[in-house]
Amino acid sequence: MKKFLRKLFCTKSLANHYQISPSNERLEYLAEEISHSLSPSLVSIAAGINSIVEFLPILIEGYKAAKAANLSIGDIHPQHLVIIDNILSNTSKEANNALTSLRILSTNLKPVNNNNIVQDSYSIYECIHNAIKIYPYKNKAQRDMSIKLDNLRDFTFYGDKSLIETILLNILREAILRIEKSGIGFIEFFSGKNQNLNIITIKYCPFESMNQSEIVIAKRQAEVSALTQNFWYIFCLQAMQQMSGYLECNLINNEFIEYKLSFNKQ
Repeated sequence: MKKFLRKLFCTKSLANHYQISPSNERLEYLAEEISHSLSPSLVSIAAGINSIVEFLPILIEGYKAAKAANLSIGDIHPQHLVIIDNILSNTSKEANNALTSLRILSTNLKPVNNNNIVQDSYSIYECIHNAIKIYPYKNKAQRDMSIKLDNLRDFTFYGDKSLIETILLNILREAILRIEKSGIGFIEFFSGKNQNLNIITIKYCPFESMNQSEIVIAKRQAEVSALTQNFWYIFCLQAMQQMSGYLECNLINNEFIEYKLSFNKQ
């Protein structure tokens, strides 16, 4: 899949090509094909596994009660019961992670316009917590990564809940992958406001070295500049604009990358 996408969208400036109508049509077609081909199967797999995970403890307890009553049933080694439980739990997580990854990819590929967004009033706090909860963490290091919410205060925004969560998932993915590569760092969410806007800021430190030399500073500035040309960032920018909001990406003190999501006050 990665090789296919690289071949299909390999351009010198993806940001410029994204604005061309034929490219938009091709992206939307690809998004629909990916979603229609993979989503039904993944949904069925996830639903089946989640049902088994839900009712497996009852079956295990029934098996244990039957053995305790000396009923004539087959033997299952206690260790195998633990293995079955772990395998199903892990498979359930992987299936749900695959669905979330598919959601991010297919949403990023679709052009954002008023015809495919549904706006209402929502809690930003709930959106952030749900994005953190459903993010498809790939390993223990990612799951254990420090995400700070101490300075996060709730407010109500008017927009599309699914789009906002997908924007948050995109930013989380970028932050988590960069921090994982660096081997050190944290992600912090905090809220603010001015006269007209409610603002969510997401800050993370992805740099391997804290050296403040001119070369390192220039490299960091180049990395942040490149971020704003990324395919997923263009989607997030357009999605916020369609909801009458704003998105910024900045380098702070040559140490932190900061995203600001601004919403008009209701």
